[in-house]
Amino acid sequence: MSLYKSAAGLGLAIFSLGFCGCNGGFYKPGDAGKEPVANAVSGAIPYDGSGTVRMEDGVDLHVFSRGHGRNVLVVHGGPGYPNDGPWPAFEELTGSYRFVYYDQRGCGGSSRPIPEFGKNFYKNMLALDASLGLKKHIEDIERFRRLLGDEKLILAGHSYGGFIASLYACEFPEKVEKLILVSPADLLAMPTEIDLYSSVGRLLDGDDKKNFDAYMKGYFDYSKIFEKSEADLVRQNYEFIPFFAKAYEAAGNAPLHTLPAPDSIAGFGHHAMFLGMPRKYDWRECLKSVPVPVLVVRGGRDLTPPASSTYETLFPNTDSAVIQNAGHYMFNETPGEFAALFDAFAAGK
Repeated sequence: MSLYKSAAGLGLAIFSLGFCGCNGGFYKPGDAGKEPVANAVSGAIPYDGSGTVRMEDGVDLHVFSRGHGRNVLVVHGGPGYPNDGPWPAFEELTGSYRFVYYDQRGCGGSSRPIPEFGKNFYKNMLALDASLGLKKHIEDIERFRRLLGDEKLILAGHSYGGFIASLYACEFPEKVEKLILVSPADLLAMPTEIDLYSSVGRLLDGDDKKNFDAYMKGYFDYSKIFEKSEADLVRQNYEFIPFFAKAYEAAGNAPLHTLPAPDSIAGFGHHAMFLGMPRKYDWRECLKSVPVPVLVVRGGRDLTPPASSTYETLFPNTDSAVIQNAGHYMFNETPGEFAALFDAFAAGK
């Protein structure tokens, strides 16, 4: 599930984000490619099974694969909302592709490296970014590429995962064969005009709207975030899901039946991305020089449909498609149509 930073959240987070920005030590496009990326320490990616890969900093990432054929690395959304299983659309293509799924660091079956923090806010910020920040997520993709033994990757990124996959393509364009972005999150520039939280709020009414507004008041209050534990934040983050599910159905979509398990989503890992960004930035320029073939797919009933157009405009070699009767999860909702689009693009048909 993709989450976008709201204008209200920016206001509440000014202190913490401004503090980071002044330091200048957090991610900017190009950072992951400045120095050689260390290899994974141990583990392998199984065929039609699951396993664990240990990264260079001791973080274990849960990984599973389905199928036999050309490797496709699948980057899930969030931040910190792991896949609850293989995509139904990709299950139709397992005779031609090997789909590799992994839980990003800090969620699902992967390590949660920081259960709680100390009292020094600045040191906490640095530790959070060092273990769960954007640079680490981008480097993890590169480590998986090496484990797969592919000179160039086929990457499929959903929502926030599409954002991460796009940044990887900016950092390592020579390592990407094709890039498939599924309802990618519009986080390339901040503040954003496209706000998922506002969209959810507009689609709720009555007590749901009242309760959602109350929930959001504390959601991005980062001044006390390090007083909470990983378990506290998992519970808080999960409270958003019922609101999203009701808004999603109100937008004309079928009820969501594949919600993540309460203990699978990220706690600190969810907020690390937000806390590791300046209050104002614009990373759109880096996409303009990426020559990789890109397919952008979105659903006609997605809550924030304009988000995908940012990527369609910026990448110079882009195809796009809209599945009109689908929402944010077209690989679940219209698997046959999505599978056909993916296969035609990936196989060059």
